[in-house]
Amino acid sequence: MLFSRACEHGIRAVLYLASLEGDGPVQVKDIAEALDVPFPFLAKIVQSLSRKGVLRSQKGPGGGVALAADAGQTSLLDVIDAIDGLRDLKERCVLGLPQCSSEEPCALHEEWGQMRDRFVKELGTRSVLEFGKDTPPV
Repeated sequence: MLFSRACEHGIRAVLYLASLEGDGPVQVKDIAEALDVPFPFLAKIVQSLSRKGVLRSQKGPGGGVALAADAGQTSLLDVIDAIDGLRDLKERCVLGLPQCSSEEPCALHEEWGQMRDRFVKELGTRSVLEFGKDTPPV
């Protein structure tokens, strides 16, 4: 698993919101239902994404959550950073070996490092709008 379960659900929720861009705030319970994610779990994820500025939350009638910035301004790397952080993504050994480093590389160290760097770059340069346009609303 590359991302935590929370991060996977957070990515899915943000892509879902990007696919609805311009429809106004969406109730978290509606997102949870559409994505088949337990509401309490998604509510905590959404709270974290709101605190980190990826989502904005609006209380009261007609409230819900929406992307904090235009979907073209937010990257999936922003979402991952808000939930899991970037340390493991950028530094963790693909084989899970604690002693893996440039000085003591594992068998996949060099290849994974190159693939990981391209992957991180792609996640950081493409917007959720680009990814979200291929994610149909459920």
